[in-house]
Amino acid sequence: MEKFRFRVPDDGHDSGPLIRWSKVEPGFEIEGVWCGEKPSLYGTLGQIQTPDGTVAAFSIPTDLGRRLRKVREGAEILIVFLERQSLRNGNTFLKFDVRLAVEADLLPDVVADVQESEEVPY
Repeated sequence: MEKFRFRVPDDGHDSGPLIRWSKVEPGFEIEGVWCGEKPSLYGTLGQIQTPDGTVAAFSIPTDLGRRLRKVREGAEILIVFLERQSLRNGNTFLKFDVRLAVEADLLPDVVADVQESEEVPY
């Protein structure tokens, strides 16, 4: 049974470990190892391997994408969904916080910017 780890969805409603930001509440956290981005039928998905070994996938909204581009693949990260903001034009903006276990996981050009500044830019 150990050999067969992946379940086949029964009716299209069970899509596996896909985080839908529209379904989670502010304060939702996911931590693990950043596995990078992968293309999908509906755009690019981010992937994170959680401590139990599951690889969760999620869409990458603008704010989250800006932050994850600064992170080395293989880094231990914590992603926190902070809030949804409704914009005047009717769009929704999603705000995130991304934390790293070690500073060495910031990409080199980002580390230089942080060391020159007195404050962390996020």
